[in-house]
Amino acid sequence: MGETENIGNPRTEEEIAYGRSLPKPSLPDFPIRGYEYYEYRHDIENTTFVNFEDNDTRKTGAISNLLYSSFGVSTNNAFENVDFVDAKPVYFPPIARKWGNDNGGSTSCTTAAYRDRDGSLGRGPDSYVLIHDGVNDSIAVDNVRAGTEITVTTERPTVSLTLNEMDEGSWVMFELPGFTTAASGTQQNSLDALRMASALSYFQDQDALWVKVVSAGDSRTGAPGGGTSITVNR
Repeated sequence: MGETENIGNPRTEEEIAYGRSLPKPSLPDFPIRGYEYYEYRHDIENTTFVNFEDNDTRKTGAISNLLYSSFGVSTNNAFENVDFVDAKPVYFPPIARKWGNDNGGSTSCTTAAYRDRDGSLGRGPDSYVLIHDGVNDSIAVDNVRAGTEITVTTERPTVSLTLNEMDEGSWVMFELPGFTTAASGTQQNSLDALRMASALSYFQDQDALWVKVVSAGDSRTGAPGGGTSITVNR
C-alpha cells in the first residue's frame, strides 16, 4: 500500500503545481495516510506500507485515525506482521477543521490506541501506540491503565463509573471526595481490604468514598456498551 510513480491526471492548479493528482485537490496540504482506524474494532495484518514520507507540502504516515471521528473507538484496534518501506509508521495530524471528515466530539481521534501485537514497530510484542493530544493530555480524555488509582473531583450529585475493554480481573480504583454511597458492590472495612478485593467493592472513610471497579472481561468487538459499572452518590 502506498504512492507509486503513477501521477494520475493532475488538473487543478494545486495538482499541477504538486506534480500529481491529489485526494483533495483544493487542499494540497491534506495529510496522507495509508490506513485510518475509526469505528469500533479494526485489525491490519500482513501489510507492507511503501512511500509514506513527509515533503514540503504535506505530512504523511502509514497508519492513523479518521479525521476527526467521534464514532465509538476500540483500544483493541491492532496490527501485526506489518512492514514499512520508506514510510513513517504512524502520524496523528493536528485537529484542523478544514481536514475533518467528522468534527463532532473527535472522541475516536483524541483517544486513539493501537496494539502492536508482534512488535512490528520494534518496541516488542503487545506494545501500544497512543496519541498525545498536547495540552489536553490527561486521564479526562486519554486511556487509563489497569492498576491506576484516580481521585475524582466533581460537583455532580451522582457519578457512573465504567470500565470497558480491560482484561478480566483488571481494575481501577477511584477516590471520590464528598461521596457516601455506592449502588452495588461489596462493602470493605478498610482501604487495605479494598485494595486486596478481587471483585467490585467500595470503602467509606470520613472524607471520601473509595471504589474499586474490577473488569469482568471484554468482548473485544469494540462495540459500545457493556463493561463493568457502578453508580455512586453523595
